[in-house]
Amino acid sequence: MRILRKVYDEIARTIGSRRPEEGGMLLTSDGGLTITKFIFDDKGSRSGSTYTPNIAFLNEHIKKQNNKGYYFVGIVHSHPNGFTTLSMGRMGGGFTASDEEAIYKLLDGMKGTKKLYFPVVQSSAHGKFSMRMFYGERMYDNRIRIGEETIEIVEEVDDKQKQAIQSLIPTKRYGDNTAILIGAGSAVIAAEQLAARGIHKFILVDGAKYSNQDFTRGLVGWQDVGTYIADGLARKIQYFNPTTEVKVIRQFVDKEVDAKLFEQWTEGINKSRSLVLLCNSDPLTTFYAKQLAAKIKIPLLHCYKNNGCVRTDHFDYFISDKAQTYDFSTLQRGHAEFQIINSVLVDKAMVLFGSPIVK
Repeated sequence: MRILRKVYDEIARTIGSRRPEEGGMLLTSDGGLTITKFIFDDKGSRSGSTYTPNIAFLNEHIKKQNNKGYYFVGIVHSHPNGFTTLSMGRMGGGFTASDEEAIYKLLDGMKGTKKLYFPVVQSSAHGKFSMRMFYGERMYDNRIRIGEETIEIVEEVDDKQKQAIQSLIPTKRYGDNTAILIGAGSAVIAAEQLAARGIHKFILVDGAKYSNQDFTRGLVGWQDVGTYIADGLARKIQYFNPTTEVKVIRQFVDKEVDAKLFEQWTEGINKSRSLVLLCNSDPLTTFYAKQLAAKIKIPLLHCYKNNGCVRTDHFDYFISDKAQTYDFSTLQRGHAEFQIINSVLVDKAMVLFGSPIVK
């Protein structure tokens, strides 16, 4: 499992330097590819041999972090000197008698997560700091497997790697552009193509999960069924281009999402260099997305199939308070709808990213 150097160092500085049985929460922002944030649980209860997380404290932070694109991916805690593995054994009946029992309870309570991490730390207070990366994973037959992975400590993308990628992809030119993909499941190809063309920042908004139908169609493996589509797309983008910044929002755009929440999701981006991208024909999603984009003044590009043609509507909320729809394109039939819509969306988006309209 990958973990950012700054997160690893923060764990070493906190629970890794104190008395045993301290802990905290691990979060990811790239779909589970990397542990990118750690929150120390200074509210948890502890004894000489046990650590019990403060659930209210952690849930409060999980809710706050979700709207920033960070999602819970596990619990790290320290053990007494010499005890470097998870404590095993199950009592059942709701009791948390061991790390194994806690893993079962957490996975049972998180329906969209198939795998969580539970690193065990040895504190420098009683020897040398170390950390082993254990995990719990729900299998296709609903069994839970507990195992161990190697830890890969990663820095922020280094200069040499950036230079190598920039020599192939114009990342510098589009370094301030953000593609906000609403409905990540219908925009997989679009996201990959945008990353390939140098778009640097992505916000993936989708509350949908991979289904058994996705597995039977060969789109995903069995281990992905029931997990969030946006997570899977984030991993694809990051694998393809490690210099990208990807934020995952596991929510649908509906009447529950107001402008204030949408502002939180898009916090820190250059709105004049950003586009909201829709790649589907769902009328309700389109209606609410248009409302949100208009309120916070981000242009929106909607690409969809209509009467055998691919239509592209551009709502220029940055230039005018009133939405103006223009640009209509048709394509011959006989092509895969999914690929055509994605490709047209990308072509139109790149024109706008490079034009004076979005500047």
